[in-house]
Amino acid sequence: MQEWRLRFQEKGPAWVSWLLATLIAAQVAHTVAAALTGRRQPPAVPALQHASPPTVRLNVQAIVAAHLFGVAPSSSVRDPLAAVPTTANLHLRGTLATADPRHGWAIIADDRAEKVYRVGEAAGALSLYSVYVDHVLLDREGSLESLALPRAAERSAWAPAASPVVPPDINLEERHRLGDVMRAEPAVDEESNKLLGFRIDPIPPASALVRAGLRPRDLVTTVNGTPLADQDRQRSQELMNEALASGSASLSVIRGGQHLDVAVDVSR
Repeated sequence: MQEWRLRFQEKGPAWVSWLLATLIAAQVAHTVAAALTGRRQPPAVPALQHASPPTVRLNVQAIVAAHLFGVAPSSSVRDPLAAVPTTANLHLRGTLATADPRHGWAIIADDRAEKVYRVGEAAGALSLYSVYVDHVLLDREGSLESLALPRAAERSAWAPAASPVVPPDINLEERHRLGDVMRAEPAVDEESNKLLGFRIDPIPPASALVRAGLRPRDLVTTVNGTPLADQDRQRSQELMNEALASGSASLSVIRGGQHLDVAVDVSR
């Protein structure tokens, strides 16, 4: 063992130098070989191009035609005076008119039954549009049609109570019903909403109403002994309608703050 230690001390530096020289030579040879043959380069990666987003073209006409937000209601105004008699198989049994024709009720019958309708409710293919004392207006898809009480059905023309006219087929000398000389509209107390009676207006000329013993704007409070204010509104309207359809009636009216009893007879 002592012999090998002595030999390594003598030859060791030479062996280490030889080993290092061999390693350096191998590294140099490898470097030169790589330079002579060329090292394969990785393929170039093409630069990414920023593609432009596709152009979107809006079809404005198609969007408008689709009515995505609904269809605006028609601005046309329905003209009550342009209404024509309805051809629907309906019959008007009674009305409960108010100062505003768009707030009223009507009893309408068909072949099956009769029912009380309020303005806006549908009666078959039509809806109740407005209510007057002796007729109603029905709305059929935007067109107005009239439906009259049976006793007033023979009148070929009419007008709302606010501007009464004389139907052209009625001879002024042949008026035999109260409804031929006057119209009546409910009078309601604004605070209590209680029916006071019916305010009457003449069908021109006013002289026919005066000859019957009444005056324009008289307030009828009693019909044939029955106080109108003590009844429900539907019954009061029916009593007034019966009086308008008759040729004579006993009425109590308020005129200029005074209570008067008037026996009206236009049947002669």
